[in-house]
Amino acid sequence: MDEGALLAATMTDQATITREVWSGNGYRTQVIYRGLACALSRAPQSVTPGLTGEWAELIESGSRMMLFFPAGTMIQAGDRGEIFRGGRIFRGICGACMPYSSHCQTAFLLQEVELV
Repeated sequence: MDEGALLAATMTDQATITREVWSGNGYRTQVIYRGLACALSRAPQSVTPGLTGEWAELIESGSRMMLFFPAGTMIQAGDRGEIFRGGRIFRGICGACMPYSSHCQTAFLLQEVELV
């Protein structure tokens, strides 16, 4: 089994990716991908937010994560993601996609987790 096939077997999460695009009269939200296979993973440099005082309530979460997608996926910095995994929706902001021959990966700033 090659690297691409091994990685594809781990992509059991589903992503909806949206982007704000200019429509001539203002920005609108455009769905870029819906139901895209992916794998959400905690980034090795992850830290728990340490905000205190008046700023403590502004962030529900701030964990750095990584998203792995099939090769050829085109994510832009600032795209919004909703990742569906086992009764939860993970919402956050994507970084620019780093393409490889076997997959694509991007940083994902997790902002909110919802139980569904």
